[in-house]
This record gives sequence, C-alpha cells and structure tokens, in this order.
Amino acid sequence: MLDTSQEIAAQPDLKRDAVELIRELKKAGQPIIITINGKVELAVEDAPSVRKLLELVDRLETIKGIRAGLEEMKAGKGRPAEELFEELRQEFDIPRNA
Repeated sequence: MLDTSQEIAAQPDLKRDAVELIRELKKAGQPIIITINGKVELAVEDAPSVRKLLELVDRLETIKGIRAGLEEMKAGKGRPAEELFEELRQEFDIPRNA
C-alpha cells in the first residue's frame, strides 16, 4: 500500500531540484509523494522498484489465471490435455512421435 505519510510539499522548483529529489528517493527506499494544493498528485518511484512492481503484477495476473482455470476444471469445464493435443496433431498434421 502506498504510504502517503512521507509526503513532500508542492514543488514549484521540481525541475531544478530533480537531483536532490532523486537522492532523497534512493535514500528513502520508497516512493516520494508530491502534493499540489494539499492533494496527492504524483508518486515518484525509482526504476528498480517499478520493475519489481510490474513483475509482481504479472505474477499476480498469472496466479489469477491459474486459479480461474482450476475453478473451471473443478466445475467440469474443459477437456483432457491429451484430447487437445490429438486435435492439434490432426489439424496441423503433426506426427505422434514429433
């Protein structure tokens, strides 16, 4: 969850202070929240953290898909894998020992 307790006040000189902001971001090890007129407007995150977050999202989507497939299987939907493989072999003229 995004911790907004580490907010930074509005930054009118953000461009000029970018280097200092980057230093603070690396030191804090968590997103820096920028507010405008007291409202959270932007969360600044370092690239490795964004990559990690995207990997976690991808992993969660995979898990969600697997769970959906398992639920369908429990509900009697789908068919045996060998049946599907045989259909593909016939459709694409693939020999059995390929």
